[in-house]
Amino acid sequence: MPTPAPSPATTPTSGDAVVDGTGVRPGGTGSARPVALHLDPALHEPVRRWVEGVLGWQVVDRQTGGLVPPTVHLLGPDARPPGDGVPRVLLLPDAGADPGVAPDPATAARAAVRMQVDAVVVWPAERDRLTAIVGDVAQAGRDRVQGPHLLRIGGAAGGVGTTTVVLAVAGLAAWRGARTLATIRGDAPVTDATVVPAAALGSGDLWDRLSDVPGVSRLRTVRLVDPPPVAPPRDPSIEVAVLDHGVDVDTEVLVCRPDAAAASALEITTAAVVVVVGHGPVTLRELRQVAGGRQVLPLACSSRVARAGLRRHVPAGLPGAWLRGLLPLLGPRQRRPGSGGGVGQAGGTRDAGAADDASGRVASRERQD
Repeated sequence: MPTPAPSPATTPTSGDAVVDGTGVRPGGTGSARPVALHLDPALHEPVRRWVEGVLGWQVVDRQTGGLVPPTVHLLGPDARPPGDGVPRVLLLPDAGADPGVAPDPATAARAAVRMQVDAVVVWPAERDRLTAIVGDVAQAGRDRVQGPHLLRIGGAAGGVGTTTVVLAVAGLAAWRGARTLATIRGDAPVTDATVVPAAALGSGDLWDRLSDVPGVSRLRTVRLVDPPPVAPPRDPSIEVAVLDHGVDVDTEVLVCRPDAAAASALEITTAAVVVVVGHGPVTLRELRQVAGGRQVLPLACSSRVARAGLRRHVPAGLPGAWLRGLLPLLGPRQRRPGSGGGVGQAGGTRDAGAADDASGRVASRERQD
């Protein structure tokens, strides 16, 4: 007697868990993945029906989100996603399906940059890819949590002060209480930066092989000889890594002078924050307009900053008033499990007082200035 073919209800599909009749549809993810929808009415209902009825996911809202936190945010072009660190996927309406709701390419690109999304999916043309894409970005999000907090900083051109900003932000994170690594390039305004190849960042004992920057405990630096991009540090002792990308607009923070090079870079950069150093032919107001809603942090030209650079005494020799302009890059103080502190984290109990809080250290420096 021939063996009956297995039932589709108990046969795993490629990449999926076994469907056992508990309500997960064949071809779904095999689990009720919680997702949050930030979509306009025209897109919300069809997306909800698809992810719940076909993929077997669970849509969470403000009432249930606290009890069942989402693993990904699905965003429309006009969404205002929460800053909770959860991966984000932008859903772009397909112009062929409904020209009335599809944004133009420039608007879509600005939305992706403004919201710092992890992936973009055209709806409904690419909805069959949603499961794989969400799985990838969710895994990437878990990897980011397990590794150090990363902040990539690039310059719109050479000589704009990118490395000084990298060291200043890294110093603020270290003063907050986090074990912080700054990767720098070229002739940097700091002493005792160990020259290493990019492969050394993957070492599990990198932190122990380096020394603190003079005047800043818990800040250590390496000088890279490889061009970006490079893999992030993997040493679990490192809580924050501030990476100098040289001249690069594909970063989280862009450093520039107020000039034509900055205006051109702002048209294509992925940066969410723009640091503008000094004065120039383009006004700050004009740069804000080109920035399109990104956060703009102006920094004044300072002879004390220049002197600290010449003496290779950055960041310890930087004035407090200048450092204060970079404090927004640290973000809110939120504690990461098993961590002593860092960018966007609470500091530990080590070295209590002003050295434990970047704001307190800056205020102390301002009183000394």
